[in-house]
Amino acid sequence: MDKRNCENCEAEYIPKVSTQRFCTAKCKLANHRLKIETRSETRSETRSNDNTNMITEEILNRILAERDKAHASEMAKLEAEHKAQTLETRLTAIEKKMEEGEKEEEEIGGFKIADIMQAYTIYQQSQTKT
Repeated sequence: MDKRNCENCEAEYIPKVSTQRFCTAKCKLANHRLKIETRSETRSETRSNDNTNMITEEILNRILAERDKAHASEMAKLEAEHKAQTLETRLTAIEKKMEEGEKEEEEIGGFKIADIMQAYTIYQQSQTKT
């Protein structure tokens, strides 16, 4: 048989069988231990990467939630400002009409306040009779 180089230590040897890859049993064992350590390190790295990905995703979700909260509070603030502007515009129009001597009939829920007051007076009278 021809001489070969050991796959572990690179020493030349004459193989006893055609499938022999290592010069001694010690080299064979050392090579297998190296493979096992490499696999273990790879698994640890994979687990570490998975954990890192989970942590990164969790942080991203927290950041997005905080951004959504800030966005929601900004929207609420803008809506409140819009309502305040609308009320201010309405009050200005009422004040202007009052200055001009006109009387605007106020409404609540589509009902005139005078009608609501009349209905409430009738309700109170019916309650005192009972």
